[in-house]
Amino acid sequence: MGLPVLYRAFKAFDDLVKLQRKKYPEAWERDGCPRGFLPWSAQWKGPSRAGATQRCSLLWLFKTPEWASSDLMAMACLRRFRRMVGLWNFVVMPIYAVAFVIAITRG
Repeated sequence: MGLPVLYRAFKAFDDLVKLQRKKYPEAWERDGCPRGFLPWSAQWKGPSRAGATQRCSLLWLFKTPEWASSDLMAMACLRRFRRMVGLWNFVVMPIYAVAFVIAITRG
């Protein structure tokens, strides 16, 4: 159950970064040239700062970037990213935590 949710969160973020890089290159550079999380995202050529991906992935969970607010596709990616991260944190992880507690108390 958990891996598909995590994959979809990563994919949504990657799609958002790809869209930003293609349609809003100035904003992409201002954000430090973030890259995606998935392995094939590393194929992108060009500059990248190590913390840009982590910073954007955290910041965009809580604040909509200006460049995305008027772009329907960007907003769809952002909503999908937020939903999947929320599902991971508030459904999947608690299930894993409960399963872990049950496993160690019975063992």
